[in-house]
Amino acid sequence: MVRRFPHPYTLRDAEEWIAIAMAAPRGQILTIEVDGTIAGGIAIEPHEGERTGTALFGYRLGHNGPSPGRRAFHRRWSRN
Repeated sequence: MVRRFPHPYTLRDAEEWIAIAMAAPRGQILTIEVDGTIAGGIAIEPHEGERTGTALFGYRLGHNGPSPGRRAFHRRWSRN
């Protein structure tokens, strides 16, 4: 886990993450789904300059029950 990952993770953090994910190039942020339920996410952040060809890879696995990420996801998509 990198230091920029907020703790505690709030609903606002989750909503901000969804906005970032929606603006990211396709394939750099993915959702992990298990039996039709969101279980987490994967993000790939390519490096530039002398570090081209490498990337920061991160993942977050959720837990059963309500979480800020799940609530934000459902709030975002229930508006459409």
